[in-house]
Amino acid sequence: MIRALTNKLKMPILKLLNLFLFSILLLTGCKPQAVNQNQAYRSRKITVAGSSTILPVSESWAAAISAKTDLIVHVQGGGSTSGINLVKAGEVDIGASSRTLSKAEKQDLDVIEIGHDALAIIVHPENKIQNISTEQLKGIFSGKIKNWKELGGNNRAIQVINRESGSGTRSTFEDLIMCPNKKLKCFEMTLSAIVLNSNSEVKRSVNSIPDSIAYISFGFVDKNVKSLQLNKIEPTSKNIKNNSYPLFRSLFYLVRPSVQSQNVQEYLDFILSSEGQKLLEKEGFLAIN
Repeated sequence: MIRALTNKLKMPILKLLNLFLFSILLLTGCKPQAVNQNQAYRSRKITVAGSSTILPVSESWAAAISAKTDLIVHVQGGGSTSGINLVKAGEVDIGASSRTLSKAEKQDLDVIEIGHDALAIIVHPENKIQNISTEQLKGIFSGKIKNWKELGGNNRAIQVINRESGSGTRSTFEDLIMCPNKKLKCFEMTLSAIVLNSNSEVKRSVNSIPDSIAYISFGFVDKNVKSLQLNKIEPTSKNIKNNSYPLFRSLFYLVRPSVQSQNVQEYLDFILSSEGQKLLEKEGFLAIN
């Protein structure tokens, strides 16, 4: 009798076990197809890295093209020099630079102009200074001018905020302000500056340090900081376009033509289209046309 009862109990357990095993086999049988589909999806992927100035618009372009197609664009910062080195080493598909490349850096690369930008000189919103000259700017960032009273401001020490070495924004500032003519004397940046790694960090710091001064991409300026006139010229889109504002620069993407893929070309075509350039202007930059 006990044996018969045991056999009766075994039957439901065996049925449950068989059902469980069948489910496992069913799921396992479907898995290869799901993996293959995912692999096919991931194969439509490119990587962009470099300039932190270009990072926000690269992210906007990546989101826009991913919404229209199955192309995935991974974007990261790191600075212009990093972007140049990474694309030359074949570690990314596209490098981003907010500075002009040297002759050696251009070797084996296609340099594609993707937009225009300017550098804005910014201070805290409560700073009463409205205008600054290029010579005064050179004096501040070289450490020779140390107090706002020398510029007609309050009797307070100036806190300089600078970008890190390798930044395209810093390189542009050095070329246009600290060393506009390499045949003449170039001025070194002061060592007493706070050094930060992105336009966003610089903007936040200027907003929190009342006596600070810095330079950032025109596309990052908002109500949290005040942009100064430079040589009595406002940093406006109009003045940048008509070349009256002096701190102007081009923005670049860099690719290796020898290994450029159809995916990369599709992305480049999109960012240079009217839709792509409108997204660029929405981020505060200037279209190439």
